[in-house]
Amino acid sequence: MELPGQGAGGRHGDADGRARVRLCGSRRLADPRRLPAPAARCAGGHLHPVPPGRRGRGRLELHRHDPGGLGGDRRSDPHLPGGEPGPRAGRCTVPRLRGLLELRPVSERPQPTITITEDPGRVAGELLRSSLQRTVERRGRARLAIPGGGSPVPVFRWLAAHLPDALARALTVTWVDERHLPLPDGGDRRSLPDGGDWRSLPDGGDWRSLPAESNLRGAWEHWLSRAPICPQLLPLALPGSLEQARRQLEERFVAQLGGLDVVLLGAGPDGHIASLFPGHPAADLPGPVIALSDSPKPPPERLSLSMSVLEQVDHAVLVATGAGKAPVLARALDRDPELPLGRYHPRGALDWVLDPSAAHLLPELT
Repeated sequence: MELPGQGAGGRHGDADGRARVRLCGSRRLADPRRLPAPAARCAGGHLHPVPPGRRGRGRLELHRHDPGGLGGDRRSDPHLPGGEPGPRAGRCTVPRLRGLLELRPVSERPQPTITITEDPGRVAGELLRSSLQRTVERRGRARLAIPGGGSPVPVFRWLAAHLPDALARALTVTWVDERHLPLPDGGDRRSLPDGGDWRSLPDGGDWRSLPAESNLRGAWEHWLSRAPICPQLLPLALPGSLEQARRQLEERFVAQLGGLDVVLLGAGPDGHIASLFPGHPAADLPGPVIALSDSPKPPPERLSLSMSVLEQVDHAVLVATGAGKAPVLARALDRDPELPLGRYHPRGALDWVLDPSAAHLLPELT
């Protein structure tokens, strides 16, 4: 079965609100006999109409192209994110067992582009690298916010090995949220550095002395301590009381960053992003930085960037793995208003990078 090539899509899939779903990997994740036959073969990587199939809640359209750029510099991808023609837009090949599948449910608001892959760390890392590089070329610097937890660990390790030194020097990294925990020595005599190419904390400490639950420690362990060049950093882990830390962080965020360009997000099984939890009033608070003293997930004290800050980005990449995330991802794709993930709508492109287990309940694949 020969499939047509991918065309230029909108920033969140297509402008009419249809999601795109990519299937990447070394094995088939869908039975091609269940998919509608294409009406036209690939010609130069442009969008080809295919007969719409009716399934579930939306219209199904099928496109497939060479995704080799996901693992490298995207020069083999006929179209870059956002729909710009790539250097090889005139060439589109169809590998035997690898491809891109677009499933586009009709909806009122643009949907994410969803990539289903056995290697989410590489795919998400490549998306981030490409987006950050374009930002640096346009603005001379880039501002990235990253999460904690287990899902981004493969992404961190990929970035440590593959982020170019020149890009790292132009990059400032902050965190989407942080657990407010006692810092080394009680946090009363030392403060964490907020920038520079550094390998250790002040006063002779290092990242291993940070609390094990700290998002800052996780990034240090899996990315920053492994990378040849450490980006500029704006940690959310600060000493003092919760409110003191919030005020200090808000001042630093406004003065040093003033906003974000790209954000990497994780998602909890309850649908929270950053430390914005379902049913918690903090999820709707204004201002750059939010303090939580009664988080529904321990520890109770947390600092988080607000929903408005997280939405004012040019590109958001969400990575989620494991079957435990599958139910909430299906609800979020349906825009469940009770879920912060379901309400999240960045101004720019939105990519979801999922493994097959996390994606197995998505309506278009069941």
